[in-house]
Amino acid sequence: MPPPKNSQTTHFIPVVFVTAKVESEDIIKGFEAGGSDYVTKPFNLMELLSRVKAHLNAKFKQEKLQLINSKLIESVKLHAEQLKEANERLAKLDKAKNDFLIHINHELRTPLNGILGYAEVLNQLDDTTEEQLEYLAEISKLVKRLVKRSERSLLFTELKSETYKLNIQLINAPDSLERSIVEARERYNDKNLTVKNNKPAESFKILADEHLFFRLGNIILDNAIKFSPNGSNISVMYKIEDNTKVIEISDEGQGISESFLLKAFDAFSTEKAKKDNGFGLGLATAKLIMEIQSGEIYLHNRPEGGLTVRLVFYNWSNLS
Repeated sequence: MPPPKNSQTTHFIPVVFVTAKVESEDIIKGFEAGGSDYVTKPFNLMELLSRVKAHLNAKFKQEKLQLINSKLIESVKLHAEQLKEANERLAKLDKAKNDFLIHINHELRTPLNGILGYAEVLNQLDDTTEEQLEYLAEISKLVKRLVKRSERSLLFTELKSETYKLNIQLINAPDSLERSIVEARERYNDKNLTVKNNKPAESFKILADEHLFFRLGNIILDNAIKFSPNGSNISVMYKIEDNTKVIEISDEGQGISESFLLKAFDAFSTEKAKKDNGFGLGLATAKLIMEIQSGEIYLHNRPEGGLTVRLVFYNWSNLS
């Protein structure tokens, strides 16, 4: 009898048994007992040796494959552990970076608001000269710009690090955008721009975070105002398309190049920062705002000139 196949010490030995029995039942018993192959009597010696050699070669290759697999498994385990450790280090560094940015932005706002307050006080003094008033106006303008960038950087960091506390509710989109338009009035009046909020006759409500949606309107209007020529128009349109609600904000500027379109939503892009005269966080933040609200944002150049920003909110067209 061949060595039992369930024995830990002999199960790996290939066995070729020689038998005079040719019944299927007997052959099956031989295989179940641990046989790998068989020859019947009378047997040919060369055939028997060839079968033994074939099984030994197969066994050698199997052992070699098992060794390779074992080494591969160990290597994968090692690399997986190293990758896990690297990811943990990166997560700690990323958290430290985000905590630092949040802290810095909070710390910046206090002195900046203080400077802005002092500038406004000085602006009210009776003995302030015209030249000093011009300086104070420039100081106020620059400080407001820094405050806005600080707030935008803070919002971007909170969205990116998923620490922003989302508050989704039913909001009236045209009314919320009207608030953004009113806030931007001083900037677009300086360029003699006309901003038209084409409110639909019927209610146009969406599920969104009201604060984020308001900030989204600020970002898009800032860009539209910045790149619009003096005396031109900015329009806001509201559409219902299939199961989506769409808001389009269009300007009459020069539009943007195809190469810039590809990286328009990248944060801290050098080309974007130069074009925006800032950190290049505006559209990157807008994209994060739309993503966290399960929406999408698109940019496309208008055939007649200018740029359209398209905001798409999915599966909420039945809201009233």
